[in-house]
Order: sequence, then structure tokens, then C-alpha cells
Amino acid sequence: MLTHKRAIVISGFIWLIMGSFLFYKGITLMFFALKTLFSHTYQGFSLILWMAALFGDLKRGIIFLFFLSFFIGFIKGRFVLCKTVKRVVLRIKAKTLPLSLCHLYSKGDYVLIGCMALMGMSFKFLPIPLDVIGTVDLIIGSALVNGATLYFREALILKKSLESSTLD
Repeated sequence: MLTHKRAIVISGFIWLIMGSFLFYKGITLMFFALKTLFSHTYQGFSLILWMAALFGDLKRGIIFLFFLSFFIGFIKGRFVLCKTVKRVVLRIKAKTLPLSLCHLYSKGDYVLIGCMALMGMSFKFLPIPLDVIGTVDLIIGSALVNGATLYFREALILKKSLESSTLD
């Protein structure tokens, strides 16, 4: 059974683990896309080549694509997922102790998580370039990692408020 603080920390670790997995997957797909491009067997749209043409250099194009992915993920984590974190934290705090793991998220959250997982798995079967999938994974991964830090901050705030209330 869990306390409110532990439930919030576990939620943060779930986001951190999933974000790290997507981050790793995104980087792996980007390097695999590069390898495919250099083997001269690739035909079709390539986000990497498009960025290289835009910046006049392959290295600059790749660096900008990575930077853009991280930046969009940061913004999404800070301003979009922030609302989700606050909603989940308020929901956790409203639950009576002791909490169980299955009560971390609402049924709607579990449905959303399942839909996102299915969407991610469906990318394998759709004709989407690997560098595009990698970019999407980098964006979502960095957003989730950023969102995880928001959970950890909320846990620290809760810890400090509990400590100050026991001192009074």
C-alpha cells in the first residue's frame, strides 16, 4: 500500500521509464534511418534529408532536428503535460490512504495510455519514414521525461508541506 507521496513518485517513475524508452527508441530509429540513407537504398521522403537541404549540410540538419525534437518535447512537457500532472496529483491526494497501485490513474487515463501504445505500435505497419517516427518518439520521450520531473517536484512539495504541518 502507498502513501500519497509514494504514489506521486511512482507516477513520476512510470513517466520517466516510458519517456526514456521512447527517447532511446527515437535515437535508435534516427541512426537506423541515417544508416539506410548512407546505404543509398532509400527512396522516398526523408526528414533528415529535408533538414539537410534546408540547412545546406547534413550535420547541421541532424543537429537541428534533434534540437527541435527536444525543444518541442520540453514545451509539450512543461505546458501541456503539466496540466495532466496536476490533475493526476490532485486525484491522488484526494484518495484515502492507503492507496493501491491500480488507483494511480483514472479509467480514462488507462484508456488514453492504451490508445497511445496502440498508436505507437501501429507505426510499424504504416508507410512512415523511420526518421519521422524517430522524431515523434524523441518529442514524446522528452516530453514524458520533462513531465516526470514535474511529478517529482510535486512529491517534494507534498513532503515539505507534511514536514511543516508536523512541526506546527
